[in-house]
Amino acid sequence: MGREARKSHGDEARRGREDVARRGGDAKARAGADKGADVASDKGAARAASRTSAEINRHAGAFVVAVLLVIASVVALLAPGWGIPLGTLLGGGNRVTLTASATDGSTASADDVATAASSLNARAAALYEKGVSATKVADDSVALDVPAAYDASQLARELSGTGKVELARLDEVSDADALAKIRAGASNVTLASGSYTPFVTSDNVTSAKVVTARNPRTGGTAYGVTMDLDSDGARALTQATDDASSTTSVSIFVVVDGTVVATPSTTSKIEGGQITVSGGFTRDEAYALAAKLQSKPLPVKLEVAGTAETLHAALGGRALAVAVAAGVVVALVAGLVASRALGRAGWSAPALSLASLVYALGLLTVVARFDRVILGMPELVGLALTDLCAIACACLVAQGYSSSRSRGSSVRKAQVDAHDRVSNGQHLMGALCVLAALLVGAFLLGSPANELAWALACGLVGGEVALFSLALPLVDVLTAADADAARAKAASAHDAADETDGSRAVSSEKAGE
Repeated sequence: MGREARKSHGDEARRGREDVARRGGDAKARAGADKGADVASDKGAARAASRTSAEINRHAGAFVVAVLLVIASVVALLAPGWGIPLGTLLGGGNRVTLTASATDGSTASADDVATAASSLNARAAALYEKGVSATKVADDSVALDVPAAYDASQLARELSGTGKVELARLDEVSDADALAKIRAGASNVTLASGSYTPFVTSDNVTSAKVVTARNPRTGGTAYGVTMDLDSDGARALTQATDDASSTTSVSIFVVVDGTVVATPSTTSKIEGGQITVSGGFTRDEAYALAAKLQSKPLPVKLEVAGTAETLHAALGGRALAVAVAAGVVVALVAGLVASRALGRAGWSAPALSLASLVYALGLLTVVARFDRVILGMPELVGLALTDLCAIACACLVAQGYSSSRSRGSSVRKAQVDAHDRVSNGQHLMGALCVLAALLVGAFLLGSPANELAWALACGLVGGEVALFSLALPLVDVLTAADADAARAKAASAHDAADETDGSRAVSSEKAGE
Protein backbone atom coordinates (compact mmCIF):
# COMPACT_ATOMS: atom_id res chain seq x y z
CA MET A 1 0.00 0.00 0.00
CA GLY A 2 2.87 2.36 0.65
CA ARG A 3 4.31 1.77 -2.77
CA GLU A 4 0.92 2.33 -4.44
CA ALA A 5 0.42 5.57 -2.53
CA ARG A 6 3.85 6.85 -3.51
CA LYS A 7 3.17 5.89 -7.20
CA SER A 8 -0.17 7.69 -7.20
CA HIS A 9 1.43 10.75 -5.64
CA GLY A 10 4.19 10.70 -8.32
CA ASP A 11 1.65 10.48 -11.12
CA GLU A 12 -0.21 13.54 -9.78
CA ALA A 13 3.04 15.52 -9.51
CA ARG A 14 3.99 14.60 -13.09
CA ARG A 15 0.57 15.66 -14.37
CA GLY A 16 0.93 18.96 -12.45
CA ARG A 17 4.32 19.62 -14.04
CA GLU A 18 2.85 18.87 -17.51
CA ASP A 19 -0.04 21.31 -16.87
CA VAL A 20 2.40 24.01 -15.78
CA ALA A 21 4.54 23.42 -18.83
CA ARG A 22 1.53 23.51 -21.12
CA ARG A 23 0.28 26.76 -19.56
CA GLY A 24 3.77 28.24 -19.85
CA GLY A 25 3.93 27.24 -23.49
CA ASP A 26 0.53 28.79 -24.16
CA ALA A 27 1.62 32.00 -22.46
CA LYS A 28 4.79 32.12 -24.54
CA ALA A 29 2.79 31.45 -27.67
CA ARG A 30 0.38 34.22 -26.81
CA ALA A 31 3.27 36.56 -26.02
CA GLY A 32 4.87 35.67 -29.34
CA ALA A 33 1.62 36.28 -31.16
CA ASP A 34 1.18 39.62 -29.42
CA LYS A 35 4.75 40.57 -30.27
CA GLY A 36 4.18 39.52 -33.87
CA ALA A 37 1.03 41.61 -33.99
CA ASP A 38 2.94 44.59 -32.55
CA VAL A 39 5.66 44.11 -35.15
CA ALA A 40 3.07 43.85 -37.91
CA SER A 41 1.35 46.98 -36.59
CA ASP A 42 4.67 48.82 -36.50
CA LYS A 43 5.38 47.72 -40.07
CA GLY A 44 1.91 48.89 -41.12
CA ALA A 45 2.51 52.25 -39.49
CA ALA A 46 5.87 52.47 -41.24
CA ARG A 47 4.23 51.67 -44.56
CA ALA A 48 1.57 54.32 -43.87
CA ALA A 49 4.21 56.91 -43.05
CA SER A 50 6.27 55.94 -46.07
CA ARG A 51 3.39 56.64 -48.51
CA THR A 52 2.81 60.16 -47.20
CA SER A 53 6.54 60.82 -46.98
CA ALA A 54 7.00 59.54 -50.51
CA GLU A 55 4.44 62.04 -51.84
CA ILE A 56 6.09 64.87 -49.91
CA ASN A 57 9.50 63.92 -51.29
CA ARG A 58 8.10 63.56 -54.81
CA HIS A 59 6.71 67.10 -54.77
CA ALA A 60 9.40 68.75 -52.67
CA GLY A 61 10.57 70.89 -55.59
CA ALA A 62 7.07 72.24 -56.25
CA PHE A 63 6.59 73.08 -52.58
CA VAL A 64 9.92 74.93 -52.51
CA VAL A 65 8.87 76.95 -55.57
CA ALA A 66 5.53 77.79 -53.94
CA VAL A 67 7.21 79.00 -50.75
CA LEU A 68 9.72 81.11 -52.67
CA LEU A 69 6.94 82.73 -54.70
CA VAL A 70 5.01 83.54 -51.53
CA ILE A 71 8.12 85.13 -50.02
CA ALA A 72 8.79 87.13 -53.21
CA SER A 73 5.18 88.39 -53.29
CA VAL A 74 5.25 89.41 -49.63
CA VAL A 75 8.59 91.19 -50.07
CA ALA A 76 7.21 93.07 -53.11
CA LEU A 77 4.18 94.13 -51.09
CA LEU A 78 6.16 95.30 -48.06
CA ALA A 79 9.44 96.56 -49.56
CA PRO A 80 9.99 100.35 -49.31
CA GLY A 81 9.08 102.07 -52.55
CA TRP A 82 7.03 99.10 -53.74
CA GLY A 83 3.61 97.89 -52.68
CA ILE A 84 0.30 98.90 -54.25
CA PRO A 85 -1.02 102.45 -53.80
CA LEU A 86 -4.33 102.45 -51.95
CA GLY A 87 -7.50 104.07 -53.25
CA THR A 88 -9.65 106.37 -51.16
CA LEU A 89 -11.70 103.41 -49.90
CA LEU A 90 -8.70 101.68 -48.29
CA GLY A 91 -6.15 104.44 -47.82
CA GLY A 92 -8.09 107.69 -47.63
CA GLY A 93 -7.05 110.81 -49.53
CA ASN A 94 -8.14 114.38 -50.17
CA ARG A 95 -11.22 116.08 -51.58
CA VAL A 96 -10.93 119.25 -53.65
CA THR A 97 -14.12 121.25 -54.22
CA LEU A 98 -14.40 122.97 -57.61
CA THR A 99 -16.84 125.84 -58.10
CA ALA A 100 -18.48 126.04 -61.53
CA SER A 101 -19.48 129.09 -63.53
CA ALA A 102 -20.50 129.61 -67.16
CA THR A 103 -17.71 130.48 -69.61
CA ASP A 104 -19.16 134.02 -69.92
CA GLY A 105 -19.07 134.47 -66.13
CA SER A 106 -22.77 133.91 -65.48
CA THR A 107 -24.29 131.18 -63.29
CA ALA A 108 -23.77 127.67 -64.64
CA SER A 109 -26.74 125.39 -65.14
CA ALA A 110 -27.09 122.20 -63.08
CA ASP A 111 -26.98 120.11 -66.26
CA ASP A 112 -23.70 121.71 -67.34
CA VAL A 113 -22.21 121.03 -63.90
CA ALA A 114 -23.25 117.36 -64.13
CA THR A 115 -21.70 117.18 -67.61
CA ALA A 116 -18.51 118.73 -66.26
CA ALA A 117 -18.31 116.10 -63.49
CA SER A 118 -18.72 113.34 -66.07
CA SER A 119 -15.99 114.88 -68.24
CA LEU A 120 -13.64 115.09 -65.25
CA ASN A 121 -14.15 111.38 -64.63
CA ALA A 122 -13.34 110.69 -68.28
CA ARG A 123 -10.18 112.80 -68.02
CA ALA A 124 -9.16 111.08 -64.79
CA ALA A 125 -9.63 107.70 -66.48
CA ALA A 126 -7.28 108.80 -69.27
CA LEU A 127 -4.55 109.80 -66.81
CA TYR A 128 -2.08 107.34 -65.30
CA GLU A 129 -3.37 108.25 -61.84
CA LYS A 130 -6.02 105.74 -60.75
CA GLY A 131 -8.84 105.88 -58.24
CA VAL A 132 -9.71 109.55 -58.93
CA SER A 133 -13.43 110.37 -59.05
CA ALA A 134 -15.50 113.51 -59.59
CA THR A 135 -19.02 113.94 -58.23
CA LYS A 136 -21.55 116.75 -58.51
CA VAL A 137 -22.26 117.82 -54.91
CA ALA A 138 -24.33 120.95 -55.63
CA ASP A 139 -25.82 122.86 -58.55
CA ASP A 140 -22.64 124.93 -58.80
CA SER A 141 -19.85 122.67 -57.48
CA VAL A 142 -18.03 119.40 -58.13
CA ALA A 143 -16.07 117.34 -55.58
CA LEU A 144 -12.84 115.74 -56.81
CA ASP A 145 -11.71 112.81 -54.62
CA VAL A 146 -8.01 111.99 -54.95
CA PRO A 147 -6.13 109.06 -53.28
CA ALA A 148 -3.45 109.98 -50.75
CA ALA A 149 -0.75 108.71 -53.10
CA TYR A 150 -1.28 111.69 -55.47
CA ASP A 151 -1.02 115.47 -55.19
CA ALA A 152 -4.66 116.55 -55.06
CA SER A 153 -4.01 120.25 -55.79
CA GLN A 154 -1.86 119.57 -58.84
CA LEU A 155 -4.29 116.99 -60.19
CA ALA A 156 -7.17 119.42 -59.76
CA ARG A 157 -5.31 121.99 -61.85
CA GLU A 158 -4.55 119.43 -64.56
CA LEU A 159 -8.14 118.23 -64.81
CA SER A 160 -10.20 121.34 -64.21
CA GLY A 161 -9.13 123.47 -67.18
CA THR A 162 -11.79 123.97 -69.81
CA GLY A 163 -9.68 121.90 -72.19
CA LYS A 164 -10.24 123.90 -75.35
CA VAL A 165 -7.39 122.81 -77.64
CA GLU A 166 -6.65 124.66 -80.88
CA LEU A 167 -4.05 124.70 -83.66
CA ALA A 168 -3.36 128.10 -85.20
CA ARG A 169 -0.89 129.84 -87.52
CA LEU A 170 1.62 132.21 -85.99
CA ASP A 171 1.47 134.60 -88.95
CA GLU A 172 -2.21 135.25 -88.22
CA VAL A 173 -1.77 136.36 -84.57
CA SER A 174 -2.74 140.03 -84.00
CA ASP A 175 -1.54 140.24 -80.36
CA ALA A 176 1.86 141.92 -80.92
CA ASP A 177 3.13 141.52 -77.34
CA ALA A 178 2.26 137.82 -77.23
CA LEU A 179 3.75 137.30 -80.70
CA ALA A 180 7.05 138.84 -79.64
CA LYS A 181 7.24 136.59 -76.58
CA ILE A 182 6.53 133.49 -78.64
CA ARG A 183 9.24 134.34 -81.17
CA ALA A 184 11.64 135.03 -78.31
CA GLY A 185 11.13 131.45 -77.09
CA ALA A 186 8.96 132.18 -74.05
CA SER A 187 6.68 129.40 -72.83
CA ASN A 188 3.06 129.43 -71.62
CA VAL A 189 2.25 132.70 -73.37
CA THR A 190 -1.39 133.76 -73.02
CA LEU A 191 -3.06 135.17 -76.12
CA ALA A 192 -5.70 137.88 -76.03
CA SER A 193 -9.18 136.65 -76.86
CA GLY A 194 -9.98 137.03 -80.55
CA SER A 195 -6.35 137.71 -81.51
CA TYR A 196 -6.03 134.52 -83.59
CA THR A 197 -8.15 132.23 -85.76
CA PRO A 198 -7.62 128.46 -85.22
CA PHE A 199 -7.71 126.12 -88.21
CA VAL A 200 -8.23 123.02 -85.98
CA THR A 201 -10.20 122.85 -82.71
CA SER A 202 -11.04 120.18 -80.15
CA ASP A 203 -14.15 119.39 -82.17
CA ASN A 204 -11.90 118.10 -84.97
CA VAL A 205 -9.92 115.74 -82.68
CA THR A 206 -11.21 112.16 -82.75
CA SER A 207 -8.61 110.58 -80.46
CA ALA A 208 -5.40 111.42 -78.63
CA LYS A 209 -2.69 109.44 -76.87
CA VAL A 210 0.62 110.05 -75.14
CA VAL A 211 3.76 108.96 -76.97
CA THR A 212 7.34 108.78 -75.73
CA ALA A 213 10.74 109.01 -77.38
CA ARG A 214 14.33 109.28 -76.30
CA ASN A 215 15.58 112.84 -75.94
CA PRO A 216 18.85 112.93 -77.94
CA ARG A 217 20.21 115.87 -75.94
CA THR A 218 19.54 114.70 -72.39
CA GLY A 219 19.20 110.95 -72.92
CA GLY A 220 15.95 111.00 -70.94
CA THR A 221 12.36 110.40 -72.02
CA ALA A 222 10.58 113.01 -74.12
CA TYR A 223 6.77 113.10 -73.99
CA GLY A 224 4.41 114.14 -76.75
CA VAL A 225 0.76 113.83 -77.74
CA THR A 226 -0.47 112.32 -80.99
CA MET A 227 -3.83 113.63 -82.26
CA ASP A 228 -6.05 112.04 -84.89
CA LEU A 229 -8.30 114.50 -86.77
CA ASP A 230 -11.54 114.16 -88.66
CA SER A 231 -11.71 114.85 -92.39
CA ASP A 232 -12.18 118.62 -92.04
CA GLY A 233 -9.32 118.88 -89.59
CA ALA A 234 -7.10 116.69 -91.77
CA ARG A 235 -7.62 118.95 -94.80
CA ALA A 236 -6.92 122.11 -92.77
CA LEU A 237 -3.79 120.53 -91.27
CA THR A 238 -2.48 119.51 -94.69
CA GLN A 239 -2.92 123.04 -96.04
CA ALA A 240 -1.33 124.72 -92.99
CA THR A 241 1.67 122.39 -92.87
CA ASP A 242 2.18 122.72 -96.61
CA ASP A 243 2.41 126.48 -96.19
CA ALA A 244 4.63 126.17 -93.12
CA SER A 245 7.09 123.82 -94.85
CA SER A 246 7.41 126.04 -97.91
CA THR A 247 8.09 129.36 -96.14
CA THR A 248 9.79 130.33 -92.88
CA SER A 249 7.22 133.05 -92.17
CA VAL A 250 4.54 130.49 -91.37
CA SER A 251 4.62 128.51 -88.09
CA ILE A 252 2.06 126.43 -86.21
CA PHE A 253 1.38 126.59 -82.50
CA VAL A 254 -0.84 124.69 -80.06
CA VAL A 255 -3.16 126.63 -77.74
CA VAL A 256 -4.87 125.17 -74.66
CA ASP A 257 -7.44 127.42 -73.00
CA GLY A 258 -5.90 130.50 -74.64
CA THR A 259 -2.29 129.68 -73.64
CA VAL A 260 0.38 128.59 -76.10
CA VAL A 261 1.77 125.25 -74.89
CA ALA A 262 3.85 124.17 -77.90
CA THR A 263 5.22 125.42 -81.21
CA PRO A 264 6.07 122.22 -83.12
CA SER A 265 8.49 122.53 -86.02
CA THR A 266 7.05 121.65 -89.43
CA THR A 267 9.42 120.65 -92.22
CA SER A 268 7.01 118.88 -94.56
CA LYS A 269 3.35 118.68 -95.46
CA ILE A 270 1.36 116.42 -93.10
CA GLU A 271 -1.29 114.25 -94.71
CA GLY A 272 -3.54 111.60 -93.21
CA GLY A 273 -4.93 113.72 -90.39
CA GLN A 274 -2.46 112.77 -87.67
CA ILE A 275 -0.07 115.12 -85.93
CA THR A 276 2.28 114.59 -82.99
CA VAL A 277 2.89 117.57 -80.76
CA SER A 278 6.04 117.52 -78.61
CA GLY A 279 6.92 120.82 -77.02
CA GLY A 280 9.01 119.75 -74.07
CA PHE A 281 6.04 118.38 -72.16
CA THR A 282 6.53 116.80 -68.77
CA ARG A 283 4.83 113.51 -68.18
CA ASP A 284 2.01 115.17 -66.24
CA GLU A 285 1.48 117.82 -68.90
CA ALA A 286 1.37 115.29 -71.74
CA TYR A 287 -1.19 113.08 -70.01
CA ALA A 288 -3.26 116.08 -68.96
CA LEU A 289 -3.37 117.37 -72.57
CA ALA A 290 -4.31 113.92 -73.93
CA ALA A 291 -7.04 113.61 -71.31
CA LYS A 292 -8.52 116.99 -72.25
CA LEU A 293 -8.50 116.10 -75.93
CA GLN A 294 -10.27 112.81 -75.30
CA SER A 295 -13.04 114.28 -73.13
CA LYS A 296 -13.79 117.43 -75.18
CA PRO A 297 -13.97 120.93 -73.59
CA LEU A 298 -15.92 121.46 -70.40
CA PRO A 299 -19.18 123.42 -70.73
CA VAL A 300 -18.30 125.41 -67.60
CA LYS A 301 -15.31 127.05 -65.98
CA LEU A 302 -14.07 125.38 -62.79
CA GLU A 303 -12.08 127.02 -60.03
CA VAL A 304 -10.65 125.51 -56.85
CA ALA A 305 -12.62 126.64 -53.80
CA GLY A 306 -10.66 126.72 -50.54
CA THR A 307 -8.23 124.09 -49.34
CA ALA A 308 -8.39 120.34 -49.78
CA GLU A 309 -10.47 118.36 -47.30
CA THR A 310 -9.04 115.15 -45.83
CA LEU A 311 -10.85 111.93 -46.70
CA HIS A 312 -10.61 109.15 -44.13
CA ALA A 313 -10.36 105.53 -45.20
CA ALA A 314 -13.37 103.29 -44.70
CA LEU A 315 -13.57 101.51 -41.32
CA GLY A 316 -11.07 103.94 -39.83
CA GLY A 317 -8.18 102.78 -41.97
CA ARG A 318 -8.76 99.11 -41.19
CA ALA A 319 -10.56 98.32 -44.45
CA LEU A 320 -7.51 96.57 -45.94
CA ALA A 321 -7.06 94.43 -42.81
CA VAL A 322 -10.77 93.60 -42.85
CA ALA A 323 -10.58 92.63 -46.53
CA VAL A 324 -7.60 90.34 -45.88
CA ALA A 325 -9.29 88.80 -42.83
CA ALA A 326 -12.45 88.22 -44.86
CA GLY A 327 -10.41 86.40 -47.50
CA VAL A 328 -8.82 84.16 -44.85
CA VAL A 329 -12.20 83.39 -43.26
CA VAL A 330 -13.75 82.51 -46.63
CA ALA A 331 -10.81 80.22 -47.41
CA LEU A 332 -11.05 78.41 -44.06
CA VAL A 333 -14.83 77.96 -44.31
CA ALA A 334 -14.38 76.59 -47.82
CA GLY A 335 -11.76 74.18 -46.48
CA LEU A 336 -14.05 72.94 -43.68
CA VAL A 337 -16.98 72.38 -46.04
CA ALA A 338 -14.86 70.75 -48.75
CA SER A 339 -13.03 68.47 -46.30
CA ARG A 340 -16.30 67.21 -44.83
CA ALA A 341 -17.68 66.45 -48.27
CA LEU A 342 -14.54 65.30 -50.08
CA GLY A 343 -12.09 64.17 -47.41
CA ARG A 344 -8.71 65.64 -46.58
CA ALA A 345 -8.18 66.65 -50.22
CA GLY A 346 -10.74 69.38 -49.61
CA TRP A 347 -8.14 71.30 -47.59
CA SER A 348 -6.39 72.09 -50.86
CA ALA A 349 -9.17 74.69 -51.42
CA PRO A 350 -8.02 77.19 -48.75
CA ALA A 351 -4.38 76.55 -49.67
CA LEU A 352 -5.05 77.38 -53.32
CA SER A 353 -7.25 80.33 -52.36
CA LEU A 354 -4.66 82.00 -50.13
CA ALA A 355 -1.66 81.22 -52.34
CA SER A 356 -3.35 82.54 -55.48
CA LEU A 357 -4.38 85.69 -53.61
CA VAL A 358 -0.81 86.33 -52.42
CA TYR A 359 0.57 85.69 -55.91
CA ALA A 360 -2.02 88.01 -57.47
CA LEU A 361 -1.14 90.80 -55.04
CA GLY A 362 2.54 90.33 -55.88
CA LEU A 363 1.76 90.63 -59.60
CA LEU A 364 -0.42 93.69 -59.01
CA THR A 365 2.53 95.26 -57.19
CA VAL A 366 4.60 94.88 -60.36
CA VAL A 367 1.77 96.26 -62.52
CA ALA A 368 1.41 99.21 -60.13
CA ARG A 369 5.03 100.16 -60.89
CA PHE A 370 3.80 101.08 -64.38
CA ASP A 371 0.90 103.17 -63.00
CA ARG A 372 -1.76 100.75 -64.21
CA VAL A 373 -3.58 99.94 -60.98
CA ILE A 374 -4.34 101.22 -57.52
CA LEU A 375 -5.87 99.02 -54.82
CA GLY A 376 -9.45 100.18 -54.99
CA MET A 377 -12.90 98.70 -55.56
CA PRO A 378 -12.25 97.37 -59.13
CA GLU A 379 -9.14 95.52 -57.94
CA LEU A 380 -10.92 94.09 -54.89
CA VAL A 381 -13.77 92.84 -57.08
CA GLY A 382 -11.32 91.23 -59.51
CA LEU A 383 -9.37 89.52 -56.73
CA ALA A 384 -12.57 88.27 -55.08
CA LEU A 385 -13.82 86.75 -58.34
CA THR A 386 -10.55 84.96 -59.11
CA ASP A 387 -10.31 83.78 -55.48
CA LEU A 388 -13.73 82.16 -55.72
CA CYS A 389 -12.65 80.54 -58.99
CA ALA A 390 -9.57 79.15 -57.23
CA ILE A 391 -11.71 77.61 -54.48
CA ALA A 392 -14.03 76.06 -57.08
CA CYS A 393 -11.05 74.68 -59.01
CA ALA A 394 -9.59 73.04 -55.89
CA CYS A 395 -12.95 71.48 -55.02
CA LEU A 396 -13.20 70.18 -58.59
CA VAL A 397 -9.83 68.43 -58.21
CA ALA A 398 -10.77 66.92 -54.83
CA GLN A 399 -14.13 65.76 -56.20
CA GLY A 400 -12.32 64.09 -59.11
CA TYR A 401 -10.24 62.06 -56.65
CA SER A 402 -13.27 61.13 -54.56
CA SER A 403 -15.27 60.01 -57.61
CA SER A 404 -12.43 57.90 -58.94
CA ARG A 405 -11.95 56.17 -55.57
CA SER A 406 -15.68 55.45 -55.32
CA ARG A 407 -15.41 53.64 -58.66
CA GLY A 408 -12.80 51.33 -57.17
CA SER A 409 -9.65 53.00 -58.52
CA SER A 410 -6.40 52.77 -56.64
CA VAL A 411 -5.05 55.77 -54.77
CA ARG A 412 -2.50 56.52 -57.47
CA LYS A 413 -5.03 56.11 -60.30
CA ALA A 414 -7.48 58.40 -58.47
CA GLN A 415 -4.75 61.02 -58.05
CA VAL A 416 -4.04 60.93 -61.78
CA ASP A 417 -7.76 61.28 -62.53
CA ALA A 418 -7.95 64.29 -60.20
CA HIS A 419 -5.00 65.96 -61.95
CA ASP A 420 -6.59 65.35 -65.33
CA ARG A 421 -9.57 67.44 -64.26
CA VAL A 422 -7.53 70.64 -64.73
CA SER A 423 -4.09 69.83 -66.11
CA ASN A 424 -5.17 68.80 -69.59
CA GLY A 425 -4.42 70.83 -72.70
CA GLN A 426 -7.94 72.20 -73.01
CA HIS A 427 -7.75 73.82 -69.60
CA LEU A 428 -4.42 75.48 -70.35
CA MET A 429 -5.56 76.66 -73.77
CA GLY A 430 -8.73 78.11 -72.29
CA ALA A 431 -6.76 79.87 -69.54
CA LEU A 432 -4.38 81.38 -72.10
CA CYS A 433 -7.28 82.64 -74.22
CA VAL A 434 -8.95 84.23 -71.22
CA LEU A 435 -5.64 85.78 -70.14
CA ALA A 436 -5.06 87.21 -73.62
CA ALA A 437 -8.56 88.71 -73.68
CA LEU A 438 -8.05 90.27 -70.24
CA LEU A 439 -4.71 91.80 -71.19
CA VAL A 440 -6.16 93.26 -74.39
CA GLY A 441 -8.99 94.72 -72.36
CA ALA A 442 -6.54 96.08 -69.79
CA PHE A 443 -4.77 98.09 -72.49
CA LEU A 444 -7.82 99.21 -74.45
CA LEU A 445 -10.48 99.88 -71.81
CA GLY A 446 -10.71 102.97 -69.66
CA SER A 447 -10.88 102.98 -65.89
CA PRO A 448 -12.40 101.34 -63.91
CA ALA A 449 -12.85 98.54 -66.47
CA ASN A 450 -9.13 98.78 -67.21
CA GLU A 451 -8.23 98.22 -63.56
CA LEU A 452 -10.72 95.35 -63.25
CA ALA A 453 -9.15 93.67 -66.29
CA TRP A 454 -5.67 93.98 -64.79
CA ALA A 455 -6.88 92.52 -61.47
CA LEU A 456 -8.59 89.61 -63.21
CA ALA A 457 -5.48 88.92 -65.31
CA CYS A 458 -3.20 88.95 -62.25
CA GLY A 459 -5.66 86.79 -60.32
CA LEU A 460 -5.82 84.28 -63.18
CA VAL A 461 -2.04 84.04 -63.48
CA GLY A 462 -1.67 83.76 -59.70
CA GLY A 463 -4.31 81.04 -59.57
CA GLU A 464 -2.72 79.01 -62.36
CA VAL A 465 0.73 79.21 -60.78
CA ALA A 466 -0.64 78.28 -57.35
CA LEU A 467 -2.60 75.40 -58.87
CA PHE A 468 0.43 73.67 -60.35
CA SER A 469 3.02 74.65 -57.74
CA LEU A 470 0.92 73.99 -54.64
CA ALA A 471 -2.66 72.71 -55.02
CA LEU A 472 -2.09 69.62 -57.19
CA PRO A 473 0.97 68.43 -55.20
CA LEU A 474 -0.92 69.09 -51.97
CA VAL A 475 -3.85 66.97 -53.19
CA ASP A 476 -1.45 64.04 -53.66
CA VAL A 477 -0.08 64.44 -50.14
CA LEU A 478 -3.50 64.85 -48.54
CA THR A 479 -5.05 61.90 -50.37
CA ALA A 480 -2.07 59.73 -49.46
CA ALA A 481 -2.53 60.75 -45.81
CA ASP A 482 -6.25 60.03 -46.11
CA ALA A 483 -5.59 56.55 -47.49
CA ASP A 484 -2.95 55.91 -44.81
CA ALA A 485 -5.36 56.95 -42.07
CA ALA A 486 -8.03 54.59 -43.43
CA ARG A 487 -5.53 51.73 -43.61
CA ALA A 488 -4.27 52.44 -40.09
CA LYS A 489 -7.85 52.44 -38.82
CA ALA A 490 -8.52 49.10 -40.50
CA ALA A 491 -5.31 47.67 -39.03
CA SER A 492 -6.30 48.85 -35.55
CA ALA A 493 -9.73 47.24 -35.92
CA HIS A 494 -8.07 43.99 -37.05
CA ASP A 495 -5.68 44.04 -34.06
CA ALA A 496 -8.59 44.68 -31.72
CA ALA A 497 -10.44 41.70 -33.19
CA ASP A 498 -7.35 39.48 -32.75
CA GLU A 499 -6.99 40.61 -29.14
CA THR A 500 -10.65 39.82 -28.48
CA ASP A 501 -10.25 36.35 -30.00
CA GLY A 502 -7.15 35.74 -27.85
CA SER A 503 -8.96 36.81 -24.70
CA ARG A 504 -11.80 34.45 -25.48
CA ALA A 505 -9.34 31.58 -25.98
CA VAL A 506 -7.66 32.23 -22.62
CA SER A 507 -11.06 32.36 -20.93
CA SER A 508 -11.92 29.01 -22.47
CA GLU A 509 -8.70 27.48 -21.17
CA LYS A 510 -9.39 28.77 -17.68
CA ALA A 511 -12.89 27.40 -17.86
CA GLY A 512 -11.51 24.00 -18.95
CA GLU A 513 -9.05 23.99 -16.07
